[in-house]
Amino acid sequence: MASKRERNRQEQRDKERAYLQSFLARLGRADTVEAAANVGRQDMPPVSAIGRLRHTSLLHVLDGLEATGGKPPFRILHDYPLAPTAATGSEKIAYAALFKRLALSGEISTDDADYASRILSLPNSMFSDFI
Repeated sequence: MASKRERNRQEQRDKERAYLQSFLARLGRADTVEAAANVGRQDMPPVSAIGRLRHTSLLHVLDGLEATGGKPPFRILHDYPLAPTAATGSEKIAYAALFKRLALSGEISTDDADYASRILSLPNSMFSDFI
């Protein structure tokens, strides 16, 4: 029989996992920088609450974009640490897929989307379910 402490830890992990699934589903519908930023900012839990890290990781990734004032309207800053250290593998897949969608919508170049894929250490074939 698990101790009360272990049951509480498992409950927290289950809540975090459920939050992550919901968060990634919302992010999967974003196809613009503005829409992705809204996912990161809207309904952000308070500090230390379940799910807060998901929002801060996404906002960290988006901080790696710079407005160009031209075409495409954004570019990835190549000297920026794009991959959040606390991001899960699922988050990294979702971020790379977001960059692919941003390239398809013309908001970033395909070269930048490919760069993001490399930085996030994921093969391109993994994104087809998220685009």
